[in-house]
Amino acid sequence: MRMTLGCVLCALLTGLGASSSALADVYVASDKQVMVLADNANGDAVPLRKIIGEATLLTDVVGIALDTTNNELFVTNLNSDVSVFASGSNGNVAPIRSFETGCDEVRSLAVDTINNELYVGCGTPDSIRVFARSASGTPTPLRTIEGAATGLDFNMGIFVDLEHDEIYTVSPLTDSIRVFSRLANGDVAPIRTVSGVATGFDAPQWIFVSITHDEMYISDREEYAIKSFARTATGDVGPLRTIAGDQTTLEYPQGLYLNTSNELVVAMEDGRVVAFPRTAQGDVVPSRNVSTTNTGAIYSSGMVGTNAMDNAAGLVGGNDTAFADGFESP
Repeated sequence: MRMTLGCVLCALLTGLGASSSALADVYVASDKQVMVLADNANGDAVPLRKIIGEATLLTDVVGIALDTTNNELFVTNLNSDVSVFASGSNGNVAPIRSFETGCDEVRSLAVDTINNELYVGCGTPDSIRVFARSASGTPTPLRTIEGAATGLDFNMGIFVDLEHDEIYTVSPLTDSIRVFSRLANGDVAPIRTVSGVATGFDAPQWIFVSITHDEMYISDREEYAIKSFARTATGDVGPLRTIAGDQTTLEYPQGLYLNTSNELVVAMEDGRVVAFPRTAQGDVVPSRNVSTTNTGAIYSSGMVGTNAMDNAAGLVGGNDTAFADGFESP
């Protein structure tokens, strides 16, 4: 049995004196703010804190990624730069650093604290760029996946799986999921692609991959649905399960992740946050539904959870998904 990266992360957090509450925060990108909710939030919950105000330079937040090892939050404003905040930031605070990506429009982020890299999903130009995690100023990418062979077209969600050394990306324009080697560079073809009529995709947005369950979960914006697939799915294949219907209250679902309680937690474009049991299927009522009464959230997109399954930390979304921060024991 090998030691899991998740256990390494737990040890690091314990050594830093992290409290149990710090391990159960949910960060949600919402228009001009990042709000932080308790993981068990429900109903008219009040945010634990917010990053908001002129000093933050937040104007149209979509992609976020959380580094629980170095206590940093990466944020993109749907422009060319990435801003980095202390993860415990609250109120009208300035970022601790920022850097230019060379993209016209950054939509998704994923952070890798094992290899100290940050993965950037560019909506335009269509590419995935990898930078040093501590990048600032105008850095040169370590690697770039770009070109006709990649099939990339408007990256919305990105997820990095370190157990299998794979990068997942979602395109709502081609209704597809593409998977690349984590170390891919240049104009390279994906190692597998999920697309076609059987998928039922209509503008898929975000993705979360569970190493424990060997599944991936995708929010489908226009279908008002959450779809579960086998992690290794390829070609024109149907989902294992689909959550959809009036009782779900799903409407333009965005960021999502699977927490350690085996709940799929989903950010809605209207600002709500809903949760379902992982194995839920069909037209089911959410197990939790956080309203916008006290959050003031609107146009929510990216989401990151500190208690994500397999210690994944980062729903990069709105156009972002999550980053898997851990391996598992066999």
